Amino acid sequence: MANNPQPPAAELVVLHHPYMELNHPRKIPTIQQIQRMEESVLLKLIDRSNWRSYPSGPQQCYEKSQTNTIINPAGDGDGDGRSIISRRITHLKITDNSFYRRLQEILAFRNAAAANRNNANNRNNRNHDHHEQLQLPPRILGPRPTWIMTKDIAIMDQLQVIELYCCTGRLPQSMNHLNCLVRLQLDGCRGIDLSLLGLGLGGNTNNNRLQNLMELKITDCEDLTPIKFRNLSNLKRISLMRWDKANANTIGLGKRWIDELSLASVVPTTTTTTFQFRLSLQCLTFTGSRLTNKDLYNIFKMGSDGKFPNLHTLIINDNPEINSFKDVLQLPPPPSSYNYVPPVPTTMATNLKTIKLSGTSIKVNNEELDSVIKFLEKPNPTVVIMKVFSYDSLLPIDQREKINKIEYLLSMNSIDAFSMTGRPETIPLSVFPLAISKAFRKSYRTCNQDSDIRDEDNFKYEIRHDIVYHLLRNGPIFATGQTERYKRKRAYYPRVVKKQIKY
Repeated sequence: MANNPQPPAAELVVLHHPYMELNHPRKIPTIQQIQRMEESVLLKLIDRSNWRSYPSGPQQCYEKSQTNTIINPAGDGDGDGRSIISRRITHLKITDNSFYRRLQEILAFRNAAAANRNNANNRNNRNHDHHEQLQLPPRILGPRPTWIMTKDIAIMDQLQVIELYCCTGRLPQSMNHLNCLVRLQLDGCRGIDLSLLGLGLGGNTNNNRLQNLMELKITDCEDLTPIKFRNLSNLKRISLMRWDKANANTIGLGKRWIDELSLASVVPTTTTTTFQFRLSLQCLTFTGSRLTNKDLYNIFKMGSDGKFPNLHTLIINDNPEINSFKDVLQLPPPPSSYNYVPPVPTTMATNLKTIKLSGTSIKVNNEELDSVIKFLEKPNPTVVIMKVFSYDSLLPIDQREKINKIEYLLSMNSIDAFSMTGRPETIPLSVFPLAISKAFRKSYRTCNQDSDIRDEDNFKYEIRHDIVYHLLRNGPIFATGQTERYKRKRAYYPRVVKKQIKY
């Protein structure tokens, strides 16, 4: 009987894992071992959290996706690295204390029902002994349990999104090994501590510092302010939301955020506050934070002072305390003195390109429209999208004209038309055809908060002809070769005579 050829032995594939190499330098894990360790970490988290409150069990708390893991990036010396395909956990959602909260609501309902029943017995039943038997003593829960993230979370080095709900405690320093983490979302996490995130690990402090963590979303997290996550060096989008309006501990959280961000120092010293994300921050969002006109002024002031030079998007939603954009552009009143000087409009410069103020109390009137026009003129040529007002088509003629001017300024700023035509001799002639093509294809936006897609499309098709005309009329294309004599005659002769002049 012929011997059947034996299949070749499977090659032992090892994985580059920074956390395992640092804590277990003598143990080189394989892909299968890493996957089993991830399952053990999930079991730890399930034991510490109340995932069983979900309808379908703990499988809803994480997601697996197919990722390519580079095994040998340098290859065998010929430059072509090998890769294998493995299924790793990339999305982790943790909900803690949900069972405790539900039990607290059940006991509160039970105590209220017992109190009502006892009151009814006091009125209708005169038998004191029977009344003693019907009384139910209220039950009191113990102290709220504290949830702590396991340090072995760093084994899941392919995590891209982490969502924590109602979690507490300090996040471990080992999370700095999660180099694939892109978004961290915290919802209702009271007393959570992020002070260890972003700190260097081991001898190499450039790596292992959450370099890919670009988005931080915080909702109803008491006492969590920017100074507590100042070591995160690559944050681009930060969002603060106050969803639970009944929580009195988060009323002034937005103001505290702005006060701390205002302390950012351009030149780091030992006595100033240093935010590692100062140069990377691009988008800042406040929702339901009860900001005022002074808070909005402080945000603009941060941009004019160069504290966050790359901040280009500001989104403020559901803040009815902001009631006047004109007051925002006023300098703050001077200190109390005998010689009072009224506030004057400021000419602060900012790098903001998008400003969205929805859910405010700003009215549409001539004073507010004039203040926005003043804001969009020379000192601030970078603002492209500005959603401040909410209006319909039934506006007075003068206000409609000012709205049209605001939208015209925004459209001109979107392609830097004023900068290109202000000194056309400094712009190469070959650039203007590209600028005209861009102006014709660009998507322009209105300043109305309630505009729909159809209104935006109609506005885009109407305004682009005006932008192209401005570039042609004031650019160097048609001005090339024109002498001073030609320009002078074209300027002072009537239109009928201009057509008859021959040069």
